[in-house]
Amino acid sequence: MSVVSAGGDGLERPKALHAIVSKGQGPGSQPGLCKALLRLHHHKGPIRLNMDQVPRQVKGTTVLIMAIVIIAGILSVGAFLYAGVFSTNITNSAVQSIHTNAEVQASDMANLLSNRFETVASNLIVISESSAVQEGNVTAATVLLQSAQDASSSFTSDYGWIASNGTLLANSNQSLVAAAASEGLNVSTRGYFVAAERTGATYVSNATVTLLYHKVVVVVAQPVYSIAIAEGRHTATFEGVVASTVDVSSIGATIESELAPEFKSSIGLLDANGTVLYSASMNATGLNVRSAAFQALLPSGIREQFDAFLNDSLRGETGVQDLSYQGASGTIAYHPVLVETTPDNQTAPEFFGVMYVSAANVLEAGEALQVAQLRVFTELTILGIEASAVVAVFVVIRWNRRLDATVERRTADLAEKTSELARANLELASREETQRDFINIAAHELRTPVQPILGLTDLLRQSVNESGNKGTGEVSDKEVRMLERNVKRLEDLTRNILDVTKFDSGTFRLDKTRFDLNRKASEAIEEVGSVQPRRSSDAAAPSVRLSPSAEPLMVEADETRIFEVIANLLRNAIAFSKGSSVEVITRKDGDNAVLQVKDRGTGISAEVEPRLFTKFASKSENGLGLGLYISKKIVDAHGGKIWAENNADGGGGASFYIQIPVASPSAPAK
Repeated sequence: MSVVSAGGDGLERPKALHAIVSKGQGPGSQPGLCKALLRLHHHKGPIRLNMDQVPRQVKGTTVLIMAIVIIAGILSVGAFLYAGVFSTNITNSAVQSIHTNAEVQASDMANLLSNRFETVASNLIVISESSAVQEGNVTAATVLLQSAQDASSSFTSDYGWIASNGTLLANSNQSLVAAAASEGLNVSTRGYFVAAERTGATYVSNATVTLLYHKVVVVVAQPVYSIAIAEGRHTATFEGVVASTVDVSSIGATIESELAPEFKSSIGLLDANGTVLYSASMNATGLNVRSAAFQALLPSGIREQFDAFLNDSLRGETGVQDLSYQGASGTIAYHPVLVETTPDNQTAPEFFGVMYVSAANVLEAGEALQVAQLRVFTELTILGIEASAVVAVFVVIRWNRRLDATVERRTADLAEKTSELARANLELASREETQRDFINIAAHELRTPVQPILGLTDLLRQSVNESGNKGTGEVSDKEVRMLERNVKRLEDLTRNILDVTKFDSGTFRLDKTRFDLNRKASEAIEEVGSVQPRRSSDAAAPSVRLSPSAEPLMVEADETRIFEVIANLLRNAIAFSKGSSVEVITRKDGDNAVLQVKDRGTGISAEVEPRLFTKFASKSENGLGLGLYISKKIVDAHGGKIWAENNADGGGGASFYIQIPVASPSAPAK
C-alpha cells in the first residue's frame, strides 16, 4: 500500500492530478480509474490508492475465461456423447427391427413349407385308406395317384404305390413304372421305406438321391396295411407304402414364389441332418454343412463361428443370431420346419428341417438420414460452442449474456430433436404392435371358417369313397348351410381386411349416385332379415321396423357402401338386441339426411364407448371387430359423420346414427 501526502502548495495537487489524468488516457487506460481520480480533486487529507485492485481484476478475468473454456469443453464432450448415445439407440432399434422381421419371415416360410408337406401327407393317408389300394386295384389306384399329383404338381414330382417287397406297382408318371421294371428297381432297403414300415406312420425323409434318375429329393411315405378280423381280433398286415417325391428344386421354387418383390433378405433351408435343400446366396444344394465341399465354400475367418451357429440351429428350436465378418454384421433368424404326419395332431410334429432368413444389419434410408442429421447437428453444436468460447475470451463481459442465450438455444434444439426421436420411436413401436395384432387376429379369424370347410370336404370325400356309385357323394342340408355360412363369413372377413388395407393406403374410392335413403334402408332390412335367422339358432330373430321420412330422402353417395354401413349397423343391433325389436328411423335435418338404428339391447358400456369406432374395438366370435371402424371410414369419406349413444328414453339399448349430405336437385337419380 502506498501513501501520497496532501501537504505543500495547494496549487501543486491539481496540476499533478491533471498530469496523471492526461497520461491515463492511453490505449491501456481504465476509464473507471480516471473518473475516480478526478473525483479526488477536492479530497482533503492523505490519498490512498489500492494497487492490488488491477491484479485482482486480471485474476478474476483469467478465472472466468478458464471457467468458460472448461465449460465449453464439457459441453462439447457432452454433446458428442449425447449424440453417440442417440445414434447407438437408433442403430440398436434398427437392428432389433431387423431381428423381428427376420424372425417373422423365417416363421412364415417354415409354416408355408410345413403346410405343403402336410397337404402331401394328407393326400397319402387318403390314398392308403382308399378301397382301390386296400383291394389291390392298380388301375383305380393309378387314377387316385394322378389326381393327387395334379392337385399338388407345383410342389410334388410324382405319387407312387410300392408293394411290400419294394417293387413299384403304380405311379402317377406311367413311364416310371416301366423304367423301374426295366431296371429291376427295388426300394425295400431305402430309408423312407424302412422307416414307414417300422413306425407305422407317415414319414418325411431327409434329402435322398433317387435310384433311377439320381436327383436330390425328399420322400413322403405312408405305410399301407390290410386289416383282417379273425375270432374278434384285428390283425394288420404290411402291404407296402404309398409315397410322393418332392424335388429340392420344387422346394426352392415354392419359397421363391412366396417372396415379396421388396424382400431384401436371403433364404436358406436345411434338412434335419444338415443337408442343404435350398440356398439363395450360394450354390450348395445337396451338400451337407459338415462336408468338406460345403466347408470349402465358407471363408476361413467365419467358418468356426458359422459352424457353431449351424449346430445350434439344428436342435429344432427357434432363434436369431448376429454374425460379423470383416467389419460387416448380419442377422440370421432360424425356425424349425415341423410337419404334422397324423390326423388331428395325434402325435408330436416331425422335425423335418430348419428355415433360415439372413439380412444385413444396415440402416434404412430414413434411419441413416436421422443418424447423419444428428451427427451434423452435433458437429455444428460443438463448433458453435468452441466459437462462442473463443469470442468469450476476448469479450467476456460484453458477450456473457449472449453466450448464455446461445447455450440455452442449442440445448433447446437438442431437447427438441430428442423429443422428436422419442416420438418417432414410440410411433414405430405402436405401428409394429398394431400390425402384429392385426396379422395374428386375422390369421385366427380366417382359420375359424376354413376348418369347417376342410372338415366337410373330408366328409364329402369319404362319402364319395364309400358310395357304391363312384364319383358321387351325399351331404345334408344342415352341412350345406354350414358350408354356406362359413364361406360367407370367409368372404366378409376377406372384404373387411381389403377395406382396411384400402383405408390405410389411401386407395379407397367412392362411386356416387343419387338414390333414396329410405329405399336403401328397406333393402338392407330385407337383406339382413333373410340372412340373420340362419346365423342364429339360440334365439328368435328380432323384428326390424322401418320408420321412414314422409318424403323421399335423396342423397348423393356410393349406394353399395351406404348399404354396407346400414347392414352392418343392423347386424350389430340384432346381435345385441337379445330378441327384442329393432327400429330404423330416417329424417331430414337441414342439408343432411340422418338414419338412426335403435335397439333395446344391453347398451354401450363406458369402457367400449371411447374406442367404439376404432380397429378391434370389440372382438367377438363373428368377426375381427372392424365393422364399425369400416363404417366410420365410409361415412367420413362421404363428408358425413357417425356416432352412437345409449337411449335416454328409459327403454334400454342404444342408437347408432349416420349423417350424410342430401343430394343437390341437379344430381342424376338412380
